[in-house]
Amino acid sequence: MPDTKNTVKEAKEANNEPLPDGKSLMTELKEKTRTGKKEDVIDSLIAFERNRGILPAGPARDFIYSLLEHDDTEIKRKAEEVYRKSLRESDEKLKISIKNLTESFNARFLAIQAQMKEVSDAFENPKEVDDSAKTVTRIPKVCFELQKLQSEQEGHEHDLVFNFKAYELLYVLERYLRALIQINIIEPNEGNLANKIRPEMIEGWQSRKKEEEKNPLIDGGYELIDYSDFTDLKQILEKGRNYTLFEDIMNQEHFKLVISKLHELDPIRKKIAHSRQLTKKEFNRLVLYTEDIQTVFTD
Repeated sequence: MPDTKNTVKEAKEANNEPLPDGKSLMTELKEKTRTGKKEDVIDSLIAFERNRGILPAGPARDFIYSLLEHDDTEIKRKAEEVYRKSLRESDEKLKISIKNLTESFNARFLAIQAQMKEVSDAFENPKEVDDSAKTVTRIPKVCFELQKLQSEQEGHEHDLVFNFKAYELLYVLERYLRALIQINIIEPNEGNLANKIRPEMIEGWQSRKKEEEKNPLIDGGYELIDYSDFTDLKQILEKGRNYTLFEDIMNQEHFKLVISKLHELDPIRKKIAHSRQLTKKEFNRLVLYTEDIQTVFTD
């Protein structure tokens, strides 16, 4: 097997030609397949296999995946051969990583949802609500005492527990979506990211990250995606053909369902983010919408 990183270098040096970078070579290979000639497509696949080590990951996958669906049997067979040798192993590792991530998400998600349903069912009985509130982790007792005084005056007794459990559920969901975007979109497309995520959105994340890291009181080291907000996540999932990058997890119909539910969750998410108390109706709606999303990821 030739050294994939040196194949192009040796060929170019022999002809005294400038060395292309991986991105330029990927463009050349794509252009060659557009001639419509079978021999050009086959030659591109051979060159792809020889130089896989210098090609950008995301465009390389797009290139092979498109040829795996080619109408010509010979081209399709060659694409399958190249895929087996160059990409299948990394794809299998990616699937295992996403499977483990999803299992971890589901376990945490279902546990929080179960607690939320208990809180909702107990809401009609003040004593049961008090008991449920005490089981909510990481909330000092004084918070409930202060909230009780305020809520009794406003006629919204015990609503605080709704917001805490709702935030915890949305936190887990958002962390999961960020991880999926990092694995499926950002890492494979680092050299081609503007085609998957709007440049102004990336610039906003970079600005937030830079400002945070300038503050000596704050620990940095986060991924760019960690500076995204809920709206960013929706827009990334909706952009162009990004849905095709999640086909191992969900089909297009399920993908549309997830997007629809994220839009329906947005007003509730904003209310929680600005510390406005949720009503029982909103709380129950959040449980139903997130349950629909979670079901998609476990089918």
